[in-house]
Amino acid sequence: AVGVIILGALGEAVIAAFFSGSNEFLKLVLGMFIGCVYVIFNFAYTAFSVCKSADKGDKAKMYMQLAYMSRMVFLVIFVLCAIYIPVFNVYSAVIPLLFTRIVILAEAVLFKNKDGKKQ
Repeated sequence: AVGVIILGALGEAVIAAFFSGSNEFLKLVLGMFIGCVYVIFNFAYTAFSVCKSADKGDKAKMYMQLAYMSRMVFLVIFVLCAIYIPVFNVYSAVIPLLFTRIVILAEAVLFKNKDGKKQ
């Protein structure tokens, strides 16, 4: 979540630097903000689902499949809302969806020791 917040703040800074005089400024800022909030929610929901599936025993696989499907439904709803609600800029709302991958990749690169294993 911290990495997503950092990347979201960087995204907001870029928006402020390049689009501050634009008519789309508020839409860009709100889109980036709501995108980051959704990504943090999605990550927390994933972590919660994994913890809950550990308690399910035999039904853990089914529970994780259901959790995955519900996350995909939430994703479709989020993207459709970003497209059809004119308050948000769709591009700035969707860009944060990539932040989790970027953070995981950066963590893998930055926190390796000499043996190639995570510290």
